[in-house]
Amino acid sequence: MRWLGAFVVGMLAGIALACALLYVNPLSSQRLAPVDSTTLLSYEFGPATLSFTHGDQLGFDLQPRDVPALWESTIRRSMLGTFVLHDLQGAPVAIASRAMKLSTQSNPLLRGVLVADHWLVTVPGAGTYFIESEDNVWPLIRDTFVDVNLLGRSWEGSQFYELSIGPDSRGAARLLGTTGRFAGVEGVAVHSLEVTDYADRSQLLYPVNGQLRLDARRPAQQAAATNP
Repeated sequence: MRWLGAFVVGMLAGIALACALLYVNPLSSQRLAPVDSTTLLSYEFGPATLSFTHGDQLGFDLQPRDVPALWESTIRRSMLGTFVLHDLQGAPVAIASRAMKLSTQSNPLLRGVLVADHWLVTVPGAGTYFIESEDNVWPLIRDTFVDVNLLGRSWEGSQFYELSIGPDSRGAARLLGTTGRFAGVEGVAVHSLEVTDYADRSQLLYPVNGQLRLDARRPAQQAAATNP
């Protein structure tokens, strides 16, 4: 219960930060990601990240460097981040607040290193939706930290990782529309990362490109797609 309270506080802080950023630097409301269709959104984990913090034990830099770390014992193994989402043309269309925590179901030998990843996506002038994802980050950790930092191997070039494994039965994240024109929308999402260069996990000098592939439909469309 204590962790749940801290988690909620962290999520509210992320939402407040996103609202403040929208106020001082509003995104274009004319180029919105389509609803009731499949779409692709991208973001950068690196210098362009709006904010990223954790318990200061993971070896990653904080972004910006003066952002408070998550020192409280119940959340120090969690991560909070705020990212700008772009459409296929590279235009900013949304802000995502994320809360991530290592899953108790993690087992590198049997299931992988699992991360519970919760997204609150705010599209200015349109509404909001949640994404609940369970990501397996073991292939990413193996190819970067283990191979390069621990074993001293050279980075072999650009690598693509499809992380989502649930909680949807199809091995994808769940999407639920909450407000505005997203209200009533349901669907799935697939979270992936592309790492083009890597040297040291403690530096955000090498941006990682993230993607969200969304398949969001209203219930009537879900039924039609299931029973053509």
